[in-house]
Amino acid sequence: MTVSLTSLLAGVRARRVCEPHLSAGLLLYRDREGEVEVLLAHIGGPFWASKEDHAWTLPKGLLGETDGNDLLVVAEREFAEEMGRSAPAGESLDLGAVNAGRKTNQIFARAGDFHATHIESNTFGLEWPRGSDQTQSFPEVDRAAWFSIADARTKLVKGLLPFLDLLVAHPALLLKREAGRGLVVAPSGRTLMIRGVDPGDTERGGFWFTPGGGLDPGESVVEGTIRELSEELGLDVDTVGPIVMKRCDEFPMAGRNYRQTETIFLVAVADEFVAQPRALEAIELSVIREFRWLSASELRALDEAYYPRRLAELLDSIAADGPPVPPWAEDLTAEG
Repeated sequence: MTVSLTSLLAGVRARRVCEPHLSAGLLLYRDREGEVEVLLAHIGGPFWASKEDHAWTLPKGLLGETDGNDLLVVAEREFAEEMGRSAPAGESLDLGAVNAGRKTNQIFARAGDFHATHIESNTFGLEWPRGSDQTQSFPEVDRAAWFSIADARTKLVKGLLPFLDLLVAHPALLLKREAGRGLVVAPSGRTLMIRGVDPGDTERGGFWFTPGGGLDPGESVVEGTIRELSEELGLDVDTVGPIVMKRCDEFPMAGRNYRQTETIFLVAVADEFVAQPRALEAIELSVIREFRWLSASELRALDEAYYPRRLAELLDSIAADGPPVPPWAEDLTAEG
């Protein structure tokens, strides 16, 4: 269950009497070639030493009796104590509070880089081995590392997993961009499609889309489409055909949410060639799984989603009547 920071603060002192397990923490994130990575810390002590899956946490700690109501101050203090130095400065995003049993975690997120290979954590004492009457000192966390959102889902302790979804869904991580795509059609009537997966959500399954992508700074949509066809397919064209669709979509990819406006051009080719990518970016390499020529009927027979959603219908229309005038429109953001 997620609760608001306002309601949490209103009852902080009361909770310290009836619910002592109130903690605040900081989730640091960064962008690496379009993919979001998060900083996690491995839980210290002998019980966790040999564990990896769901054995990592976020730098966080319990509120003390003398702490005020500024949970962000507590989160920053706990980060410094567990990581050995302060978190990078920057705007903090309130991800809210999540209750897990008798424990309530309030987590803030912040964009910034952090050298994770060497940390100096505060320590705790523990009788070890059990029954030995010997107290040993162990670090609260024994190492830190950056993980993609997908990898973090297998590393982070289960009680903190909701914060990954809250981070990805936060408006601050919404990336708005313009894209150009090519509807590459052979004389057979088939179009060349790309099958991809989301590296940030391995449970999402595969999906199909037309070649193309985001524009580089200063590029026109025609220039960007021509470049993308060359990089993704190895297809060199001097120009592209008429616009057949304009669409807007909002979707998650590699731990980021995108709001993308797309212009799709008809690109007629002489035959069904074999795609030979030339210059795929790191995120494209993690997404793309297959290239395949598909007809309208074959698209409809797929058991995975394809985009544009009206693509099969559009192919039939082009085969019967030529490129549509005006171009078709599709707005998937209107579906919420």
